[in-house]
Amino acid sequence: METAYDLMTRLLTDHFGVPGERIAPDATFEELGIGSVARVEPPAPAAAPVRPGR
Repeated sequence: METAYDLMTRLLTDHFGVPGERIAPDATFEELGIGSVARVEPPAPAAAPVRPGR
């Protein structure tokens, strides 16, 4: 199972083009070059919707 950190790293690199070596647990979105609009409106769904009871 993918950890939350690994998932975020993958999403930041795949969807926002952030180089993996710049990603750190304490890095801010501003330090990674991700603006406020990108944080609100991601370019693609991050994951399939969760369905209760399944």
